[in-house]
Amino acid sequence: QSIDYMAFQGYNGEINCNKELENQLKRKLVITDASKKVAIQNYNGYTGIEDLEIPLDIEVDPEFLGSLHYLQSISCDPDLLKYVNKSKLKSIVIPEGVTSIPKDAFIGCSELECLEIPSSAEGLNKEMFEDCPQLSCVSCTSDMVQLFNETKLKILRIIDDGSHALYVKDIENCVNLEMISLDDSIIVEDAQIFSNFPKLKKINYNEAINKN
Repeated sequence: QSIDYMAFQGYNGEINCNKELENQLKRKLVITDASKKVAIQNYNGYTGIEDLEIPLDIEVDPEFLGSLHYLQSISCDPDLLKYVNKSKLKSIVIPEGVTSIPKDAFIGCSELECLEIPSSAEGLNKEMFEDCPQLSCVSCTSDMVQLFNETKLKILRIIDDGSHALYVKDIENCVNLEMISLDDSIIVEDAQIFSNFPKLKKINYNEAINKN
C-alpha cells in the first residue's frame, strides 16, 4: 500500500517506521552500484524520490524510471529521459562526456527551470528547447547560449569549451540576466561586457586572469 509522502513535507522530527515506509519517504537517490542493472525490484517502494542521479555507466530498467511519479530533478544519460515523466521535471543535468542528445529529449518539459548541458554535447539546435517555456537557469558553453530563449535566462553559467573566451556577442541578448558565472579558465575579452545588463546582481569569474 502506497502513502502520500506530501503529508510529511516540512516535518523534521524522527519517524519510526519499517523499511518499506522509509523508502517511500526518501527524497534523493544516487545510484552508485554499477555491478548490476538497476531494476525496479532493487528499489522497490522508492515512490517518493524527487532527486535522482544516475552515472553514465549504469544500466537502468525503464520500468523503474516510470515508477517515480514525484521526480523533479534528474542527472542521467539523455537517452533515459524518454522513460521519465518529464512534465514535472524542474531540473535536468546531462553529465560531461555525453556527445549526442536525442532531438526529442526535452519534449514535454513544460516545468523545466534549470538545465546543464556539457561541453562535450554536439549537434544541438534551437528547436530542441522550444517545449521548455519556464527555462531560466542554464549551464552551457558560450556558443550554446543562442539556442535558448535568451530573454528568459536569469541565471547563466558559462563552461569552457576550449576557446577560453567570452565575447559580448555571446550573451548580448540575455537582457534579463540576474547572475552569471564563468569557469575559471575563461577570459572576458571586453571589460564592459557586464555593463549592459541592468538586472545583473552577481558576477562570478576569475578576476586574476582578466586584469588586462
